[in-house]
Amino acid sequence: MKCENFEQLELTLEFLKKKGRPKGASAEPNHNDEVWTDDDIRLVMQGLLEETYKVSNPERSRKERETILRWVEKPIEPEGNRWPFSFQSCCEFLGLDPETMQQGILEVAAPAAGSDKNEEQASVA
Repeated sequence: MKCENFEQLELTLEFLKKKGRPKGASAEPNHNDEVWTDDDIRLVMQGLLEETYKVSNPERSRKERETILRWVEKPIEPEGNRWPFSFQSCCEFLGLDPETMQQGILEVAAPAAGSDKNEEQASVA
């Protein structure tokens, strides 16, 4: 099944290139003494979604790609997902359609998965 709207994926890639760190964040754990704003949460969610695009990078380990795919492949729930940092919740918080994003990412991941199988077959031969 072909993703009908790659424009959303392309816009998301541009949107996710913004770098930043939550206000008041430090290298040490904050033990919940910092108040996170919507912007802070948005940065975390953007970072998580940005990681999903590494699934197509052949230089990433197979284990990393599988971990990312497990997060993305979780079924989209019509009522919304109750986990605040689920793939669906991140997409919805950022105003993205989770089904479109999921479909596009899985399409991008398919060639990388195929290269893993080719590598396995070559190493067995």
